[in-house]
Amino acid sequence: MNENVTLRSALDKNLRSAVTAAFLMLSESFSEEDLFVEIAGLSYSGDFRMVVGEEKTKVWNIVKPNVAHFRELYGSILQENPQVVYETQQGRLEVKWACR
Repeated sequence: MNENVTLRSALDKNLRSAVTAAFLMLSESFSEEDLFVEIAGLSYSGDFRMVVGEEKTKVWNIVKPNVAHFRELYGSILQENPQVVYETQQGRLEVKWACR
């Protein structure tokens, strides 16, 4: 049972970290698809095959038919984040970075 809780916690942290990394690579306002492409692209960044030999639209081809699954995975994280304005009907997001 503890292993299951530990695994779930690690998976949740991984999803949240992916969202944060994608936010840093995007502009202040972007679409859901832009976000999901950035997140999926994290797995391929640094992979030399993406430069030579791999289909250039590979990441988009992964995201496009799976947008609903990405929403399911990341929707609650986005809605809970106080820095994010998530307009689900329009599929748009805006990140409000706090100034210190």
